[in-house]
Amino acid sequence: MDRTIATGRTSATPTTRVKRIPAGSWNGRAVESTDFGMERPLKQFECGEVRSIMRLFEGTQFDVPPRCERCEELETDCQCPPLPEPDVVVAPQQQTLKIRVEKRKRGKIVTVISGLANDSRQGDVLTLLKNHCGSGGTIKDDNLEIQGDHQERLVVKLKDLGYRVSG
Repeated sequence: MDRTIATGRTSATPTTRVKRIPAGSWNGRAVESTDFGMERPLKQFECGEVRSIMRLFEGTQFDVPPRCERCEELETDCQCPPLPEPDVVVAPQQQTLKIRVEKRKRGKIVTVISGLANDSRQGDVLTLLKNHCGSGGTIKDDNLEIQGDHQERLVVKLKDLGYRVSG
């Protein structure tokens, strides 16, 4: 016997009816029934709120439920432990950086910093150096590139940060 839990209107569907399926079918979970004849599963959160769990192609021939990349089980059934975060961090005192100035197309000058360890702090160092120089920059091929000729300014700043600098 189906029992209506809630009724309401949303912008995506004209009318929405939420009902509970009997215990023998579909594990007795709450589902949302739309005017289009589709039923979407609902999830009840710890706060008591009930929301729809809708994937883009759900209910079509292209519906592919999300699976774990390691064990290929459904994400809801996956028992894999979370991946550990890489903790490889090289101290600035152990890194020797090389700074050079390159001339690019159309006369553009770029200061290139190479030798920086490829870790999670690489982007933070780039942001700090860009702010210090007041110019743009990027990470390309494990090198930091700062727009303009800022070699002297970067040597001083990197030594203040504890890096060994050559060039």
